[in-house]
Amino acid sequence: MISVKTLSAIRFGYGLGPNVPPVSRDTILAALSQPDEMVRKFPVKSTRQAVELAKAFRKARRQAKASGARDESALREVRAEIRKAASLGLVQGVARILDSPSPFRERLVWFWADHFTAVAKNTVGHAVAPAY
Repeated sequence: MISVKTLSAIRFGYGLGPNVPPVSRDTILAALSQPDEMVRKFPVKSTRQAVELAKAFRKARRQAKASGARDESALREVRAEIRKAASLGLVQGVARILDSPSPFRERLVWFWADHFTAVAKNTVGHAVAPAY
């Protein structure tokens, strides 16, 4: 028979994590009122930084078009930075889940992120997506 604590960890979080023993549902809910330490431990670009990256991409693309696509090195650099930010956002999100002392918080983060976030269909969208 599965204990209530184990069932709560599976049902309300991401299962039994390697760093967090099963706890009661009251403890799970109480953890939500604590500061989110995972934000500092696994940072991603802020919305302001992501918007600046998107602006840099647009500027580099305009400059590449104006030069007749002869020099696209700046555009390639910005694209690489965007790919790096998008990859880091995904890696940091998974790392948060694995290392979090509050798996229920992480489940809520992913639920609301999925609920309110649109799919990134272009390079600029990939720059901003992790900030959401």
